[in-house]
Amino acid sequence: MVFGFNGKKVTPEIKQLIEDYHLGSIILFGRNIGTPEEVLELTTELQKIAKNAGHERPLLICTDQENGAVRRLGEGV
Repeated sequence: MVFGFNGKKVTPEIKQLIEDYHLGSIILFGRNIGTPEEVLELTTELQKIAKNAGHERPLLICTDQENGAVRRLGEGV
């Protein structure tokens, strides 16, 4: 299963899923994508939460990116 969340910052709900239920896969949508710096900050924080929670492997972080009608990542990302 892959879970998403709202916003460009880690929410308490997604943090709890990572820490308490060892969620391993997250999907980013347009609502999560900002500047390249914001995406880096968000993904770095998510990975730190997983590592601190004892995950043996990094999170799988994905997005639905088709470079056509569906384009989540803009220039510079």
